[in-house]
Amino acid sequence: MENNGVIHLSGGRDVQITSIRQWFTYGGLLEGLPTDKMNRQMIDRLLKEERERGWWAGEPYLVPPPVRTIQLPDDRSYPFGTPEAFPPITCVARLISVTPARDPKKDTSELTVIWFQDEYAFPIDPQVLEHLRRLDWDNRAIDLEL
Repeated sequence: MENNGVIHLSGGRDVQITSIRQWFTYGGLLEGLPTDKMNRQMIDRLLKEERERGWWAGEPYLVPPPVRTIQLPDDRSYPFGTPEAFPPITCVARLISVTPARDPKKDTSELTVIWFQDEYAFPIDPQVLEHLRRLDWDNRAIDLEL
């Protein structure tokens, strides 16, 4: 990522991060361990919430999160599912390009992207950033008028 939140995509397009929301992935988990089922439900909820922001937001894109297995002492089994964790910070960002993706009559193109990373705030995790650079912007972003 370059200065001012600009990401240079491999196809030559530059996109700007116009907003980013971040929070602790398991901040509301008061007891127990995160599990595979909990993580699937979290992803489903995140995608649903972003879809419900309005038609103008388009279909959100999820960068596949790395999954970390949680080993219990003495290889005991966990009664509530398979313990596993995503990175500790959840990120939801709005990216914009000053040119449309498909419709030349529109002014801009935008995309909501969801990912998980180890650190709060910037910089974006290098593996996530590399994934973002390879985004198929033309097929994923939504074109908008200003």
